[in-house]
Amino acid sequence: MTDAPSTEAHSFTARISMWSARHRRLVVLAWFVLVILAFGTCSVIEVDTDVVQTAPGETGKADKLIRDRFGEDEDIPTEFIVFSHPTLTVDDAAYEETVTGLVDVLRGIVVEETSTAGNTTVVSDTRVVAEISSHYDLPPASQAQSPFTSEDRHVTFVIVELEGDIDEAVDSIDLVLDAVAEYEPAAAFQQGAGDDAILIGGSASLTKQLTEMIEEDFGSALFLNLPITFIILILAFGAVLAAIVPLILAFSAVFIAVAILTIISQFFAIDESYEQIVLLMGLATGIDYALFVITRFRNERRAGRSKDDALRVASGTSGKAVVFAGATTVFAVGGMFLVGDNVFSSLGLAAIVIVLVAVVSAMTLLPALIAFLGDNIDRLGVPFLSRDREEGTGVWAFIIDRVLQRPVIFATVAVIALLAVTAPILTLNLGFNGVRSFHDDAEGKKALITLEENFTLGLVLPALVVIDAGEKGNVFAPEIQAAVQELVTLVEQESVSLSNPDAFFGPLAQEPAFNDSGDTEIGFIPLNADAGEDRAIDAVNHLRDDLIPAAFEDSSADVLVSGAAAGNIDFRNNIISRSPFVFAFVLGLAFIILLLVFRSVVIAASAIILNLLSVGFAYGLLVLVFQEGFLLEGVLDFEATGIIESWLPLFLFTIIFGLSIDYEMFVMSRIKEQYELGASTDEAISRGMKATASVITNAAAIMVTVALIFAFMRNVGIQQFGFGLAVAVLIDATVIRAFVLPTTMKLLGEWNWYLPSWLEWLPEIKMGE
Repeated sequence: MTDAPSTEAHSFTARISMWSARHRRLVVLAWFVLVILAFGTCSVIEVDTDVVQTAPGETGKADKLIRDRFGEDEDIPTEFIVFSHPTLTVDDAAYEETVTGLVDVLRGIVVEETSTAGNTTVVSDTRVVAEISSHYDLPPASQAQSPFTSEDRHVTFVIVELEGDIDEAVDSIDLVLDAVAEYEPAAAFQQGAGDDAILIGGSASLTKQLTEMIEEDFGSALFLNLPITFIILILAFGAVLAAIVPLILAFSAVFIAVAILTIISQFFAIDESYEQIVLLMGLATGIDYALFVITRFRNERRAGRSKDDALRVASGTSGKAVVFAGATTVFAVGGMFLVGDNVFSSLGLAAIVIVLVAVVSAMTLLPALIAFLGDNIDRLGVPFLSRDREEGTGVWAFIIDRVLQRPVIFATVAVIALLAVTAPILTLNLGFNGVRSFHDDAEGKKALITLEENFTLGLVLPALVVIDAGEKGNVFAPEIQAAVQELVTLVEQESVSLSNPDAFFGPLAQEPAFNDSGDTEIGFIPLNADAGEDRAIDAVNHLRDDLIPAAFEDSSADVLVSGAAAGNIDFRNNIISRSPFVFAFVLGLAFIILLLVFRSVVIAASAIILNLLSVGFAYGLLVLVFQEGFLLEGVLDFEATGIIESWLPLFLFTIIFGLSIDYEMFVMSRIKEQYELGASTDEAISRGMKATASVITNAAAIMVTVALIFAFMRNVGIQQFGFGLAVAVLIDATVIRAFVLPTTMKLLGEWNWYLPSWLEWLPEIKMGE
């Protein structure tokens, strides 16, 4: 390729790309320096992932009150140690010796801390355990009706409150876990006791175990993604060198985006999942954009164009589609900012940054690399894969011809099938999956399931009743305490027992907490269900709507309910109330961009509808598989809990819509290009569909593979996200693009290009060069 292409570049994307090609050494060097600086930035600056998660609704008000009155560390990390024996009861001496002996061991755990005072180094011992409560701490008269023992008295539990906040507790939890694992029970207790006689689980241990699982799974995902993606690219290009270029672009974009987000996080904290979003979106957009442009360049070279002309045409057509697709994706994921949630906003920001970097790399670094390589991009060809094939031929061409011959039949069957799979969305149950959804590899789960079988999981995540006497009030005032006691009585009347196993509440085992000023009290009310279950939701609503108003009818105190189940309710309500605005924002901006690009109301509207079909299909399958447990529980290794994560549908919608519009933009730009060249509408549809079918299949194959790896992870929320994304992209690239899109366009005919006369002032953007 010559240093100064002689062919004039007409479009803005072609001008940028041809400038990059002429100054390829400078451009490649600049990107290399940026990647090095990105590594340096990430090494020197620590990303701030301490996102302040503000819950919506009543939960948010209660949590703010707790922070203001008790301080940031009031959410005490708590572990539950569950003891069980087939023959001994808590009344036997060996049982008591075993429990109290372990309690003594735990109380003695300390960690050395070193501090400096002037020139003196001070070493001090800091306790790991703050407080322990057990059956044997109760007065003898109360032990007969102990909330710490099961009905048959063979099972008991100990509540272990840890020092510090959750991060500090996670750092020190191994000391507690090791102490429990190494503890030798009383000899009589050991006789007949099984392997699960003493189990431990709680907030710190499960946080550590689940975090380690996720990190391990993401490491494995990255390890699998690289070779699989590389293989698909080799199959797509038939040449090793051509397959390497998209990977270079994608990972350069990922490294630089992570560095940019690291800097941004110093002013606006980023959720800890940002790296996974950057990796997912970086691989998806970075590789797809490069795939589109490189494929067009190679096709133009095979058609006889010079290297310079081939690059100009590729940049002015596919490159232009990349820019508009990237812009639409940015606006789509920008809808996350309307949720009013800091986690959504930070992940939306991460997605926007990586997409923008990917677009810039496709417009600058990619042309520079193509200019360097020229026809050498086809070097290291793979036998039987590197043979030239005329554009628009192959299996997809055969399918598209048959589909266009019978558009009514294929359109009707495809749409009915898509709507049938979408139908289960009507039973969508949003919530947060609780302990039961944890993977069995999380050792702490076993303790909590045993706790559930003999008591209730509500002990782990109780409802927090926050009683506010006002900043100058006194929560110990007789009228307030009388109301508190009335609430306790009402709750105890609806607590679980052998005669009432389906009651709303569990045994009251935790003492209330009071702040230093004496104006706020927190009561801990266990719910007789996991935090995401309908019974837990009903119990919180019963507390808020019935019991608290009845107990505090004559009290001046304000009472709020927080906790996991309450947060579930309020977060779900917030998502439901915000969804119409997010959908309107994303769909409205996408419609405007598509209208500007294609100057057609029909194309813009149909593109929106087709993308909604793929989103609906994904939602329907999510309900069937993860909510109802249909077919794939064993394959994906999860337990259906009847719940779809509350954050998922809206989050998934913005991501799916952003990625699907890439394919829509690429296909429609090629159809419009053919139409601009003088082809009839039917000819343009046929040629455009055939020319893009193969490259879209390859791009979708990469995206589906990346997403499916997420579906096999050991976190049900991530599994739901990966599965939903994979099926949406799969159906969009196959059924939607091969059957629904061409048939609807065929049936619409010239109406595809309809633009009202009052919009004729819109600028005309040519898709060809």
